[in-house]
Amino acid sequence: MISFLMGNLRRETPGALLARLHGDERGSQAVEKLLLLAVIALPLLGVLLYFRDDIAKWLNERWTDIKGRSPEPQVNP
Repeated sequence: MISFLMGNLRRETPGALLARLHGDERGSQAVEKLLLLAVIALPLLGVLLYFRDDIAKWLNERWTDIKGRSPEPQVNP
């Protein structure tokens, strides 16, 4: 990678280096997958953080409902 950026230690103009970097597509799929993951995960994380109190309250109510419907545990002597 470094040799690619350094141009095999030959002197290149900045324009030639940018043209060579622009033409190289190595790693582009990884970047695209990372961007797609970020587009999905970041808004979801934002929604979860924004509604965290409401979600916690709702889960607490459901947990209380479930616990209330179950019979008390029997202790065997």
